[in-house]
Order: sequence, then C-alpha cells, then structure tokens
Amino acid sequence: MKKIFTLENENQLNILFSEKGSGIEEVILAPKELSRLGTLDIKSVNTLASKLKQHGKKVFLQWDILMTENLFDSTLRFLELIDWSLYDAIRVQDAGAFQYAMTSLELPIQLILEQGNHNVAGLSYWVEHAQKIKEGKLERVVLSLEIPFERLLGFVDLLRENLIEIELLALGKILLFYTPRSLVKPLFNEFDDTESIEVLGNSEESPHKGFPILENRHGTFMFNTKDHCIVEYFEKLQEIKLDAWRFDLSSIKDEEKEDWLELISKANDAESFLGLKEKYPEKLIQGFFKTNKSDVLFKKLKNKRISRKDTGFLGEVVDVKKKGHIGIHLKNPAISFELGQTLTFFTPEGKEKDSTIEKAWRANGEGLTKADYGQVIFIPHLGGISPKTMVYDKSQMTL
Repeated sequence: MKKIFTLENENQLNILFSEKGSGIEEVILAPKELSRLGTLDIKSVNTLASKLKQHGKKVFLQWDILMTENLFDSTLRFLELIDWSLYDAIRVQDAGAFQYAMTSLELPIQLILEQGNHNVAGLSYWVEHAQKIKEGKLERVVLSLEIPFERLLGFVDLLRENLIEIELLALGKILLFYTPRSLVKPLFNEFDDTESIEVLGNSEESPHKGFPILENRHGTFMFNTKDHCIVEYFEKLQEIKLDAWRFDLSSIKDEEKEDWLELISKANDAESFLGLKEKYPEKLIQGFFKTNKSDVLFKKLKNKRISRKDTGFLGEVVDVKKKGHIGIHLKNPAISFELGQTLTFFTPEGKEKDSTIEKAWRANGEGLTKADYGQVIFIPHLGGISPKTMVYDKSQMTL
C-alpha cells in the first residue's frame, strides 16, 4: 500500500527528500484558496510540486471546498495559476468541481467520498457517470470511514472491475460536520474572514463535550473527540490490495511532525504500524471498520419505558448545570408540579432515575411550592441527568 500525506510547509521537504522519508510515495498539496483545510499559498504550490517531482514523488492537487455558483466562478481564477504539468492528479469532492475536472482538465481525477456514499449503489453512480464522460479518467476513490470491512469488500469488487484505485484514511482526525457557513466568528469581534479560529464545542442534547471546532475562510468544521486509526489492520488491508492509505498529521505537534514522517515512512509491517498507534498522542477509535454499531440505540429509543407517554408525563429537562440545577419545562396541562412529588427521569441514554423533590425555584431564584403547565422550574442538580431527559410524576405512571 502506498503511503500518502498532506504537505503542510516547505520545511517538511527535508525529510521527504532524505532516506528517512523514502517510504512516503505520494504527497498532497492543498492550497488554502482551494482546499477546505489547506495551509499553502497558491503561489507556492507550483514550486513545491516541481521540487517533489524532481525527487520522484507523486504529487496531487487538492480542490475539495464546497462551492456555490458565485464561489465556483471565483475559484476558477485560482486554477489558472496552476501549472498542471507538475501534478499527477487532482483530488475533488464538490460535485461541480468533479464535473469541471472531468470535462475541462486533462489530469486524472481522485474523487473524495469520505463524507457520504455508504452503499455500492451510490458509488456505482459516480463510477458510471465518470465512465460515460471519459473512460479511465477516474483514477482513485477515497472511501468513507463509515464502511465496515465486510461491506468494504463489495466496494472493492466494483472499483477493481473498473480499474479504479482505493484509498482510506489510516490515521488522523474524523470530520463530523462541515458547512460553508460561518458559525463561530459571529460570536467574536476580533476575527476577520481570512483568519482561522479554533474552539471546543459541547452538545446540548448529550453529555458529550470537547469537540474540536475550526472555522476558516471556507466555513466551519467540527471533529470527533477521538481520532481515526486502522493501522492495526495492515495485514487485512493488504489482503484486499488497498492501493493507498493516508496519514493525517494535523493532531501532531509541529516540532514532532518530522519525526512522525520518518516513523510512517519506515513502517512496513504489522508490528511497526501497531507501534505508531501506541505512540499517537490522541485518543483513537477504529470508527466503523470492524462493525457498524450506529443502530445499537434504536432498541433503547423504542423502549416503551423511555418513549414519551401522556400518562404521568410532566415535562422535559431543558437545562443542566453541574452542581447547580436542573431546569424542567412543564409540558402537560393535566399535571402540575408540587414540592414533595417523586419524579422519574428517563435519560436519552435509556437510564432511569427517581428523586423526591424537596426544593424548587423559578428562574429569578424565587422559591415555589407548585407550578403548572408552560412554566420552567429549577430543582437541585442530580447526577446523570442531561437535556432532553423526559420527566414523569411517578405516582401517575403506568408501565
């Protein structure tokens, strides 16, 4: 399997051009004007591409931003600055970019399908569409992390039949969400449209927190709290003859990246790749590679004990402050809240908890003994309760 990574700066050329980096055969150049997470100035990519080609590396240009019609027209001006003779392929994700590259560029195309196309029917459409325009021009497909290995075999058969290469992310960040819209900068005054900002995000609907969020000129990106890793399946992927796997070093400190390039370059067996996993500084998961368990919560969600019923239903938790309070929106006109009432809480995770309420207050801090439909009441914090928890009057429940 060929190893591929995204060049972040010219300093990394030193390791690539030495014996230490000889095991990395392919390099992605991602101009910040064309690539969603690109860091390179478009004026420098041709220079970098030329140097890489002189040292025998394959060079791919990444054009993976999502575009409106107006943005697409302005982006074409940047493409005019590219010396296409220096590149071995262009990598695209936006459907408009794919169509343009198929019809207007001579380079082979690598289609990025990491954020969708989880079935063979969807993949077949892209392959058939490409073959109709120009057979053989679709050189490689970058597949989603959400395809379990057993299902991946069907994708492999389709792509092999059409002589198309297959690439997977071996190690790196998991992108959960991307929108071209600006969601973070409006909350601050000191950032302009060209600057990047990084924050951490929490979920209002679950206890999960600490999601890395990045906003740059191309939009807003949210990543998983754990990075993706399938390097321990090196031998299994060799069996299906995976063509390339990509190593994303964006979670590695800048001063350690050259050392990591050497480690990746020299890794060539199961033991050495497992060593990469053990040295990795962030928490890791294997995604859905072994099995897709995204439906395991369906049974809980359908459980009659946590599905909303009008009998005994009092309201819904709308606010939680650890060691502070729980806010409950009363949503049943037939049932009131009173001090001394025993409430039953059903969390989104399927947990059940009872509590007799001896203290309650309004939003202004004023204590209360009774509250009716439409009001929001606050009670002392209870561990394990999160927003979207359903609240019932235990005395009126029927199971």
